[in-house]
Amino acid sequence: MNPIIERELRARWRGLKAFGLLLAYAAPLAFAVAVAYHGAAQWRGDLGVDFARDTARAGHKVFRELAWMQILAWMLFAPTLTATTIAGERERGLLESLQLSPLGAGQIVRGKLLSALLFVGLMVIASLPVLAICFLLGGVSPAEFCQSLALSLVTATTCATIGIACSAWSRRGGTALRVTFVCILTWGILSAIAYNWGFNSSTIQRILLGILGATNPVSASFSIFDARLTGAMPASLAPYFFNTPLWLVNIALQLVAIALMLPLATRALRRPFGDERWIEMKSTPEKGRTFSKTNVWELPLMLPLRFENPVLLRELRGKFRMRVVPPWILIFEGVLGLAVAGFYLWALRTAWTQPDSRGTIWWVLAFIGLLIVMIASAMMGASGVSREREAGTWQGLVLSLLTEREILRGKIGAPLLACALFSLPLWPLLSICIHDGRKFETGASPLQVLLTFGILAATAWCYTALGLFFSSLCARSAVASGWTLAAMLIFNLLLPMTLGGYRTDDTLVLSAHPFLALVRVLSLHDNASRTIWMGENLVRALGCIVVLVVLGCVFLGLAAERLQGRARDRDDT
Repeated sequence: MNPIIERELRARWRGLKAFGLLLAYAAPLAFAVAVAYHGAAQWRGDLGVDFARDTARAGHKVFRELAWMQILAWMLFAPTLTATTIAGERERGLLESLQLSPLGAGQIVRGKLLSALLFVGLMVIASLPVLAICFLLGGVSPAEFCQSLALSLVTATTCATIGIACSAWSRRGGTALRVTFVCILTWGILSAIAYNWGFNSSTIQRILLGILGATNPVSASFSIFDARLTGAMPASLAPYFFNTPLWLVNIALQLVAIALMLPLATRALRRPFGDERWIEMKSTPEKGRTFSKTNVWELPLMLPLRFENPVLLRELRGKFRMRVVPPWILIFEGVLGLAVAGFYLWALRTAWTQPDSRGTIWWVLAFIGLLIVMIASAMMGASGVSREREAGTWQGLVLSLLTEREILRGKIGAPLLACALFSLPLWPLLSICIHDGRKFETGASPLQVLLTFGILAATAWCYTALGLFFSSLCARSAVASGWTLAAMLIFNLLLPMTLGGYRTDDTLVLSAHPFLALVRVLSLHDNASRTIWMGENLVRALGCIVVLVVLGCVFLGLAAERLQGRARDRDDT
């Protein structure tokens, strides 16, 4: 056996975290199946319909929903197992001794990847008895089960390979984790946009867009159950792939991507890293401002900002610093920046010249911004304390004159201010899409604007506090990020589905769902009379803001209690 696999497996099962991950993955699946079975039985008792037909329909629906949700979960969870494996050892100074061993770079990469995939396979096996209950309900064929299982495993392997490739090319574990999630989210969003894209251009461009759309694993999961749904083959690829199922084409394309990324990770591991370089605009009395490669360059926006809390000032400045990155990361960030800038200019021109499109632009940006704020604030919070522990600076921070509450205020304030400052370029575009609420104009009314920003701010507060809570429990930022992502998936996808498919029930989970609250804000505007309806949707949107703020305070209090408890234990010893 590869010694890397043996070492990783032994280290993974020494604590209770691996068992907790298995429980956190299998328990919600069991709860979802139990709720579905209960709903089918209750429907049969109330309406007197055929029990076998009803349970078969319920079993097929539940399995279809769980299939795409599992794939989405693997896209976010699998990279956390590999994104810090190589970069974390390089950061702690352990990678050089591993490279000096008789093991080659390829063996190290394959060992790291296979050890993570073995744990993924174990989690899949642990969920099989729960998913097999769908066979008792009926409506699920063995072919659908095997196809969904194969697509899930290949998707997890692809995302884990992306994580290990980014880890091999990164110097720090936090940088590798951020780059990995940027790649995953970019792939998911662009492939979803390119899927069935009506592109009236040359044949080559239509084929390229079709191939990009066919790589979306969530869309491919729908084709397993019904090709007439959104999971059908993209129109631009149908003449070239004949009657090949989309899920099979998706698996083939992902295998090709895996075969391309593994050599890149191996090559990066063979490549020696030089001294870390920074970019800073440093002022000298002789020559004024010059560029130096020893420190950090901060955005000019950060220069006039001053805070009494030194933790807040340090954390906020750290989020606006720039390091010298590898060329491939620089190229990727440049292409992504150009794409975002092009979309921004197009949306700005469209909103200015076409007033009828302002409402669509506002709500598209609102939903995309809510997703980005949710993920970004949670990830920044998850690395707040655990990142200090990894760097060995947490003890010095605790032994300083700052109290635990001042430290937590700095840790939670920096992500909130960072989200606000990064959103500044969107304000000119969003301001065009606002109308005064009295004229027959399209766009968002002032009340909708206030509620939208309230939901965004409450979401940033709640999920930053959630990330800080998990960060106070974990010693590694990758583990804290994994637990935070798991909690986000459970609260935003799995539990709402099991509680009735996003119905308007008075439950805590649904009342704290920010996307449902934003949908209610969207429905405040009556399209027929262009008036604001002050009714149930307004109350529920305000209730969501209040619940998110309260939950954020609860998570922040738990994190403070955890850190204070560790400080008391240290003082006693």
